[in-house]
Amino acid sequence: MTCTLPTFHIYSVETKHSTEQQPWATDREQNTGAYPEVTSSKLGEKNADYCLKFRESNSMYQAILWKRQIIFAISLTYSYLCRANTYHTMKEYEIRTRVNVLVEEDMSAPERELVEAAKKATESSYSPYSHFQVGAALRLHSGEIITGSNQENAAYPVGSCAERTALFWCGANRPGEEITAIAIAAQTMGQFTKDPIAPCGMCRQALLEVEHKQGSPIKVMLYGEDGTHYIESVEALMPLTFNAESMDI
Repeated sequence: MTCTLPTFHIYSVETKHSTEQQPWATDREQNTGAYPEVTSSKLGEKNADYCLKFRESNSMYQAILWKRQIIFAISLTYSYLCRANTYHTMKEYEIRTRVNVLVEEDMSAPERELVEAAKKATESSYSPYSHFQVGAALRLHSGEIITGSNQENAAYPVGSCAERTALFWCGANRPGEEITAIAIAAQTMGQFTKDPIAPCGMCRQALLEVEHKQGSPIKVMLYGEDGTHYIESVEALMPLTFNAESMDI
């Protein structure tokens, strides 16, 4: 940056002795006869000294600016490195769910019986809107099987899924009974689905509540024409669960 320096005229003050009184002189000056007389003289040497001092002060100012910029850059870099280090040290969890695919020959007699009960329950489905018939079958610890099917409504949210239909009937009529397993099947247009049908999130949450309340896992069997999926517990279907412990109750 080019800086054009101004030219300054510096005047010296010389003291002369005179017996002539000046109208602006003080009493002391009138008594002594000494009063200041201003004479103009351009002092190039002092002007040069001032310019040198100006350049020195300007250089100091530039140095201060550079120092602040360097400090800011270092602070910014340190902040970035801290964030990067935080990301690299972030905890990570991997959630895995084991699913066994069974064919009819792989299942025990009680398991086949439960699946057949779920398939039979699809016949009582009331589904004029979706035409998707779902059946669920619960096996109690006593060996009893309770079934339910989906019941739809013109106001869609009012309807109930097959899993909750069976689950809530069991809770109302067999309170305290432990549920050991659930089987689910679905058909549409008279044909069972090739791939297994898993329960929706609401039904998983409802089943999870019972599983936590009774303190034992509920085995899940999802029927499909190409194979039945077998899961050890409802919690395996719904990780990172929300339950009574989440509210510290």
